[in-house]
Amino acid sequence: MVRYKCPFCSSGRKGYFSINGLLRRAWIVAGASTNSGVKATHSALIKHLNNSHGKSSEPQSQQVAMEPRLPEYRGKQYVWPWMGVLVNVPTKWEDGHRVGASAARLKEQLSHFRPLKVTALWNARGHTGTAITEFGNDWSGFENARAFGSYFMAEGHGKTDWKKKKNGYSGLFGWVAMDEDYIFQDQQGPA
Repeated sequence: MVRYKCPFCSSGRKGYFSINGLLRRAWIVAGASTNSGVKATHSALIKHLNNSHGKSSEPQSQQVAMEPRLPEYRGKQYVWPWMGVLVNVPTKWEDGHRVGASAARLKEQLSHFRPLKVTALWNARGHTGTAITEFGNDWSGFENARAFGSYFMAEGHGKTDWKKKKNGYSGLFGWVAMDEDYIFQDQQGPA
């Protein structure tokens, strides 16, 4: 049987695993770590192993579930490819629907973070005031996404700041997309 070692851990000679053992370890480390860099590297390893080794040669009974369904994982895993959430994009009522900054204009405003693509979200009433920023699927994309999130957090315009605000907040708010952002709670934008 071929054995693998986690490329992100220094675990000596005992750190060799079957492919499913390595996947299991990556899930545990990504879920338990409070260090965002450790979470990100192990989440990327999980994605790579799922893509490269989705069909395992080990018996079905020994295969690991590829997606955790436990509630304690919610809000602890990055969306991959790396993305950011941008909310409170200014909109106005015009010709029967809401309009706001175009995706190209938002991308230009965020050019310091090198986004690959910005997608403004729309519903039946028009622009929702929310946009998704894509940074790519490599490590430089992750660094850009983290810089994006760090900037907004330092400005007091991160995710926790957005959740605490009531009416009267101003300016753009942004954060790195996590698994809980992938699921929309309502028509207004991410959870």
